[in-house]
Amino acid sequence: MRIFKQRIPILILTAFIFELLFLTAGCGKISQGLQRRKFEFLYRMNNDVSLLKEYTAEISRYEDLDFYEQRMNKFYADVNKLETVNGYGESRILKEDLMKLIDDNIRSVNVLRMKQFPPGENLSGEYEILSMKEKVYDFLDRINEEIIRVGKD
Repeated sequence: MRIFKQRIPILILTAFIFELLFLTAGCGKISQGLQRRKFEFLYRMNNDVSLLKEYTAEISRYEDLDFYEQRMNKFYADVNKLETVNGYGESRILKEDLMKLIDDNIRSVNVLRMKQFPPGENLSGEYEILSMKEKVYDFLDRINEEIIRVGKD
């Protein structure tokens, strides 16, 4: 018990020193203000695009197109509700570009439907599917580059 009482002031002093170092090193800036809101937006966007990547990767058969289109319509509505960050114009641009990407993917699904593949046909090698996947990967890379850029600010 006596040892415990002697260690409490040392623990408090140690915690105080770490807090002081944390604040003076500038690490506390991320938890407040515009940079924190940028990161929150970008990580939310990263999660959304990762989900889009999974949805797009799941398209393998002609029968998957209807389900994918339903998902994309709901996904579009969810992204549309996403609030951009005031003072960070890139957030508006990224949101609009993601919505455009979703629209492009829905158009690609309609192109695939017009080709009228037989049920069970494997579509994974079709140009439209490959193009959809490539666009999603490119957008995900763009989001990751923006996260790095904001981190350097």
